[in-house]
Formats: sequence, C-alpha cells, structure tokens
Amino acid sequence: MTLVLLTLHTPPLIKTLMMKKKSLRRRHPRDDLRDLKVETPKCYGDLNLKNYPNWVQTIKRIFKLKGYNDEKSFKLVILKLKGDASLWYEYLRKSRAREAKSKIKTCSKLKKHMDERILPLLQTRHLPQDHPSQLRKSKGRRVH
Repeated sequence: MTLVLLTLHTPPLIKTLMMKKKSLRRRHPRDDLRDLKVETPKCYGDLNLKNYPNWVQTIKRIFKLKGYNDEKSFKLVILKLKGDASLWYEYLRKSRAREAKSKIKTCSKLKKHMDERILPLLQTRHLPQDHPSQLRKSKGRRVH
C-alpha cells in the first residue's frame, strides 16, 4: 500500500521518467545472431596445409557474424591456437619483443604473419621429408 501511495504522490516528471525506464526494459531483444553460440575451430598447425584456408574462412565468417572487431578477433584466435601453432605464435611473440618490434594486437596482422609462414608451403607443396604424406612405402614398410 505504501508503494501505491508513493506512486500516486510522485510528481509527473518523475512518473514519466519511471515509465520510460520500464519501457526500455520491455524492449524486445535485438534480432541479430550475436547471442548464437558458435564453436570457433582450433588451429593445430599440424602441417595439414589444405585445412588452413578453410580455417581462415570459417573464423572470418564467425567474427563477422558476431560483430567482433580486429582486436577482439585476435584475442580469440590466439586462444584457439594449439600445438605447433601455439608454439609458433609464442616464438613469433618473443622474437618480436627481442627485436624491439611492436606487439601484434590485431587479427589481420597475425593473419599476415601466418600467411607468410604457411602460404609459401601451400604454393610449393613442400612438406618435410618426415611428414606422413612424404613417407614412401618400400616392400610394405615405410622408409624414413
């Protein structure tokens, strides 16, 4: 009953402000896909080079869908680097610090460095001799 009395005796300006605040709370949620949960694929850097362009396209689509800026995308990508890819990034980060170069803070700059590392291998299809696809079979056994 006290609440009703307070509402009845509230000045018109405050009533108007209270009504606006309530109407803001009742607003329908945005009709976008930002709340959609999407699993960002991991990058292992396992020399399965054919997967790299697909991985890049997939994360680009996810970041566009989510509306992430370049800096936020970068943070998510470095979290998704696993195995050899994570070791490569740590080496890159430390070598840039040692050479007094600026930190990599954006996804586009990281992609540039990844492309410099991976695309020449894709174009020449040069794989290390110990890569499973390069092992030759000799009389039913693999020769290293």
